Amino acid sequence: MSEIEYRPMPDKLGVPVHERAFAILKQHGKVSLLSHQFVDLMAQVGLRSGVSHKTTGNGRAGRRKGMDISYHSIRHSSVTLLKDAVLLRSHGLEL
Repeated sequence: MSEIEYRPMPDKLGVPVHERAFAILKQHGKVSLLSHQFVDLMAQVGLRSGVSHKTTGNGRAGRRKGMDISYHSIRHSSVTLLKDAVLLRSHGLEL
């Protein structure tokens, strides 16, 4: 959390928030590598099981195995927690 708290605010719009992730996106032209890295990170910290990033041969139309937790579920939960915190503070309560 301290990395986020002490990161300098950009002087102008359009400046990447995470320079390393932006460089990977710029180099590869797609987010799949970042997505794979995030899945691996979640597996490392025990939030989900590891997965193989190799193709299954089913193509995009093939049925995929569901995930218990993903980037999007973490993002959704974080936004919900932040909204709840703001709502509680506006009513003089603390978490």
